[in-house]
Amino acid sequence: MTVHLGQRLTGARREGDRVVLTTRDSHGRTHMLETDHVLAATGYRVRLDALDFLSPELRAQLAHTGGFPRLDLGLQSSVPGLYFTGIQAAATFGPLLRFTCGTEFAAPRLAGAVAQRTASG
Repeated sequence: MTVHLGQRLTGARREGDRVVLTTRDSHGRTHMLETDHVLAATGYRVRLDALDFLSPELRAQLAHTGGFPRLDLGLQSSVPGLYFTGIQAAATFGPLLRFTCGTEFAAPRLAGAVAQRTASG
């Protein structure tokens, strides 16, 4: 099995019992791949600027790395009182947070951080 990372899928067609994929790499070069089976990941990227329910001013205050907010151990962002869970927390805590099963990890940490913040001020 060959894995092709960093490729953007730009086309797919069936030729007989084979699949022909057209991809584009990060340098803009086009590649063709003929195969029997395909497993293509979506490559979803977190973009804080897409969270339009947060004001542009608030989003501008967020420290981030690669589109992900930087979080402390309580899942709090660089903006005091603003917490992230789910896929936005995956860069800090790992890919498990992208899924519902990550709730068992995130919920007690988030609840503890919010309770501590509430108690102290």
